[in-house]
Amino acid sequence: MSKINIEQQYSFFLEKMNLNESLMDPVEKIERKRAWMSGFSQALVFMTQEVPNLSDEDAENEISNIIKECREYWSKETNNSK
Repeated sequence: MSKINIEQQYSFFLEKMNLNESLMDPVEKIERKRAWMSGFSQALVFMTQEVPNLSDEDAENEISNIIKECREYWSKETNNSK
């Protein structure tokens, strides 16, 4: 059995976002999961199809830049929600 499973990752996301599916409108529940799966899938495509084509140094730089972008996005989102 796999140690990492997508449903578990989605549950972790909901928890981090302080969301509860049981309180969501049925359409919101479906669309939120679709949006999350789309982002998760695109990250997998990036990691499996783009990164392997880069040199180790370039891959490290690209991943570092993406991590930075994500941190900046969430920092702004956190500040916007206050």
